[in-house]
Amino acid sequence: MFTRSGAGPLYWNIYGWPFPHIAAIPEDEWKADIDWLARDLAPHGYTMACTDGWIEDSSRTTEHGYVISYTLSGHQATGYARMAGEDQSVTFSVEAPRADTYRLDLRYHASQAAPLTPGVERPDRTVVTPPRPLAFGPTSNRWSTPSGRIRLDRGKNLLVLMRTADDSGSIALNYVGIG
Repeated sequence: MFTRSGAGPLYWNIYGWPFPHIAAIPEDEWKADIDWLARDLAPHGYTMACTDGWIEDSSRTTEHGYVISYTLSGHQATGYARMAGEDQSVTFSVEAPRADTYRLDLRYHASQAAPLTPGVERPDRTVVTPPRPLAFGPTSNRWSTPSGRIRLDRGKNLLVLMRTADDSGSIALNYVGIG
């Protein structure tokens, strides 16, 4: 870090834990990191550890870098659902007038590439469309709405959008459209 007066202190930041876990660092992990810093880096001049949070693409800041908001601006309606970890899912009930293949629009935001696995089931959980992973590219500071195709049975269907153990990164869903 450099300031108008010259070099600032040598410090270490905990960013390495929150990004892959999309969560605040637990106290035991933080304690282990402080112990490591004191043992391995302090002898080399590091005098500070930092946990200032992490600023992702969706955060808004002032011109001086102060965080105003951790929300994603530009979403439509009242909000969005964020999925960051494995085994997270969101389910939508969809009524189809006939068995057919329909267009599927997913409005999403992702700071980095983030897979999502959609599948369709009947209310009794019989599979209509087997789950298949879709790759969602990073969107930077904007929302994106890619289209795909999905098979629905006549009547009530459950569209399940899930994260699996193989998925990484965080994805925010603003809406799902079927047409």
